[in-house]
Amino acid sequence: MVQDGPRGIQALLQPPDDPIPTDEVESYGIDWAVNDDPTLMTHLLESNPQDWDDQNPFGTPSTPSHLSHVPCDPPNCPFTNQEVELLGQLLHQNVDLSS
Repeated sequence: MVQDGPRGIQALLQPPDDPIPTDEVESYGIDWAVNDDPTLMTHLLESNPQDWDDQNPFGTPSTPSHLSHVPCDPPNCPFTNQEVELLGQLLHQNVDLSS
């Protein structure tokens, strides 16, 4: 009630009749017209710099100042190249890989 006044309690008693579309949950509430307007987005970024630091991957469409390094070791396969080829041939002959 402090934020919305006496009418604010109505939303608690009776939720709005605006269900979230299940096929659009990840983009619900995003104003795409504003998101696609470079003038409005520039104003938003300039007016709210605290919300758009360099470490925020969702902040701006530009490339972040530093990217994460994730070292990946190749998997350790116990088979030789010939054994892998033989296994592939046997699977192709005995298993329907298209189903």
